[in-house]
Amino acid sequence: MSEDQENKESADAYPTEKTQLNTDGDVEKGADVTADHAELDDSKVKFINGGSTPNGGDTVLVVGGKNDQEFAGIGKEELLKYAQDPFWVKVRLALFVLFWLAWFGMLAAAIVIIVLAPKCPPKPNLDWWQTSVAYQIYPRSFMDTDGNGIGDIKGIENKLDYFGKLGVNTLIIGPIYPTENVDFGYDITDHTEINPEMGTMADFDSLLKKAHKKRIKIVLDFIPNHTSDKHKWFLESSMGNSTNKYRDYYVWEKGTASAPPNNWLSKFSKTSAWTKHAKRNEYYYHTFFKEMPELNLRNPDVLKELEDIMAFWLNKGVDGFRIGYASNLVESASFGDEPTNGGSSKKPYDNLDHTMTMNQPESYNLTDRFRAFMDQWYSKDGLDQTRVLLVEAFGDINATNAYMGGEDRNAANLVFNYELFSVDKNCNSRCIAEKVKGSLGSLLPGKWANWMTGNHDSIGRVASRVGVNFVNAMNTLAMTLPGTAITYYGEEIGMNSLDLTFAQTKDKWGKNFGAADYKLVSRDPSRSPMQWTSKMNAGFTNATSWLPLTSTFNEFNVMADEAVGSTHKFTKVYAELTKLRKEPSMLWGQFFDAVLNDNIFSYVRKAEGHPSFLVAINFGIKPSSDDYTSAVKNLVPKEAEVVFNSYNFEHDELAVGEKVKMDNILLKPGEAVIFKYPWQQ
Repeated sequence: MSEDQENKESADAYPTEKTQLNTDGDVEKGADVTADHAELDDSKVKFINGGSTPNGGDTVLVVGGKNDQEFAGIGKEELLKYAQDPFWVKVRLALFVLFWLAWFGMLAAAIVIIVLAPKCPPKPNLDWWQTSVAYQIYPRSFMDTDGNGIGDIKGIENKLDYFGKLGVNTLIIGPIYPTENVDFGYDITDHTEINPEMGTMADFDSLLKKAHKKRIKIVLDFIPNHTSDKHKWFLESSMGNSTNKYRDYYVWEKGTASAPPNNWLSKFSKTSAWTKHAKRNEYYYHTFFKEMPELNLRNPDVLKELEDIMAFWLNKGVDGFRIGYASNLVESASFGDEPTNGGSSKKPYDNLDHTMTMNQPESYNLTDRFRAFMDQWYSKDGLDQTRVLLVEAFGDINATNAYMGGEDRNAANLVFNYELFSVDKNCNSRCIAEKVKGSLGSLLPGKWANWMTGNHDSIGRVASRVGVNFVNAMNTLAMTLPGTAITYYGEEIGMNSLDLTFAQTKDKWGKNFGAADYKLVSRDPSRSPMQWTSKMNAGFTNATSWLPLTSTFNEFNVMADEAVGSTHKFTKVYAELTKLRKEPSMLWGQFFDAVLNDNIFSYVRKAEGHPSFLVAINFGIKPSSDDYTSAVKNLVPKEAEVVFNSYNFEHDELAVGEKVKMDNILLKPGEAVIFKYPWQQ
């Protein structure tokens, strides 16, 4: 039997039971609904028996129905008919008009917002030396790597990561040239070579390359005022040969048979600034030691030699120069006597008014010339980068600031500001504020300030002058005032001044003044070796250092300061300050006085459209509670956030991150805190 016949017999044996709904919605057995609903059935799929036949018969699936139709969509003609219908044409036109009205409305609104909204002033176009944190190194005392007890170039290179941690991005490096060590580097015998005690030219090239890779600038000392008496120029000049090219390279005068040409005095001795040369039978001039004769900077050949020296280092890629003693570059051509000032200083040089030997018009002209010469390198290497010119000058503050030029002169970028060098324990907050405001007020329009707390010539370090508890306060001051911050090595860790006996003194200036007065002038106290660790020789050298270490190097060194549980946290404070200096208000913001009394010096740094900062420091001898909201109307809000403190606090109310009321802030001596708040007009 075939399969079809078998299925048919099965179906006949068990006929399908038909049902229909009665009027109550119940199903009545036996009713045949198939025929009754055939006309209404247009289903695509129908189930017959549902697979539940008594004998387990198969389910029959019927697909389709008699009302099936294929949907072909709207044809092109019909679509065009709709598209041309007047109703839909009007709808499309209305939507088109509404779209463009909305678009132009939004454009107009955007223009109104741009025009009427408050505007932030444009960011000033600051140069790299203006935004930089500079670090001045006396290389002889920084780090010795070859075991001769003298700091060297490799030692600086080895500490590049240290500068990175501090946030330093410019190094001002003292003399690295061959020298007779009469003035430990400043009596130069060759301006385009490296002092063998400090390494080789290859060492310098390596330092320059690695520093630049870490985005650290290198600025070198440049000494155009004088040379060593062992320099080949002077050896030739002293021959006195009338046909000698070098005859007029130095300042020579005949004088008389028994006396020098005038009353000019040497700064570094108690005697005349003139020394008679036996071979030439004339006097040569020297502001400093007799072994450091002054160059004749009115001689065009000398100027050409100096420019060649600058070109040598600029072509290597150095980022600028610091000119030492620019105020003494040129002397009066009249060679007249200098008037006495009626003083009675133990330093005879200070008892004269240096009208003939300092800050002559030609000295300013030379600074302008050097700047113009250096500007030729702005685009030479494709970097479009300023080569910075820093100047060391002395005298009246207006006379020294003039080395930066004026509206009609483009001269030095910065003149080192020594106003904070005289801050000591007798200088309270009012005293410091007077120095700061005097410095800022003396700047010519468009000129840039800078702040230093010490250098290689200062008589004593900050920690010894003001006390260890005020080191962070002084660094806070220098880092947050308008202008560039320059730190002398060791000041970031609170190094003390070196205390030496006369017998231990190395500085010839001190030796020249004798056992009774050597401490008045000796620069040794600020030149002791950098203190890296508390181990032997403070980690500076594995030999005997050229100068002794301070007696406190075990406590005040980099390793101890960075240790967990450190008391002072000098380097942590320093690094936090360099980070804060990147804030717009700190870089170019205005300076406003806030609370000022015998103890507190505070001020606000404020750039329009950027967060403002209140810097408050206690430089006094007593705690002080003050209301900073009442200092100047609308200058300080009722509440502000602490973003920095000097870590010498005994309380947590002024911890970083705390929001505090500004109407009653207590600061103890040596404490510094910086508050941040939104800008307001």
